[in-house]
Amino acid sequence: MRTILFFLITFPFFIVNCTSSNSSGAGLNSGESVCSLEGTWSRCQANDATSSGRVTLTVTNGILHETIEDFSSDPNCGGTSSGQFDINAAVTLGTLGASGFVSGGTDISLVPDVDFASCGSGQPVYTVIKFNGSCSEFQAGAGTPVCSPGSRPTTLDSGAFVKQ
Repeated sequence: MRTILFFLITFPFFIVNCTSSNSSGAGLNSGESVCSLEGTWSRCQANDATSSGRVTLTVTNGILHETIEDFSSDPNCGGTSSGQFDINAAVTLGTLGASGFVSGGTDISLVPDVDFASCGSGQPVYTVIKFNGSCSEFQAGAGTPVCSPGSRPTTLDSGAFVKQ
């Protein structure tokens, strides 16, 4: 149960890893490279003083694989995981930096293989992310992704995913 609760709380953070076809770098500062979500990203978050969860995202060719691990006896994602949950999703990254929901953010659409947002299994969900200036980290939209593209989050979670 703790793993599923953690999944519902952290799902928005898993949401991103695919290559943008935007080669102009729109929305990025001059001289910066175009950010890509391809690769592996990770984030550890304390649930309370004694437990934590790690979300690892691996994106290859527009397919996201997310692993959520629960560490019920360590607040720093250490030791052996006490449970894990896996999700796969097709990911579409919007124009970098051009989100209408978060200034400098990028809209994301996902088609997951499980119904975690009450939109239906195999149905699209929507959120937003924002890369840092060096493209080495990103923040995900706060809250669970939504079923309507016009209802994406307007705020970001404070924790960042770091490129591995």
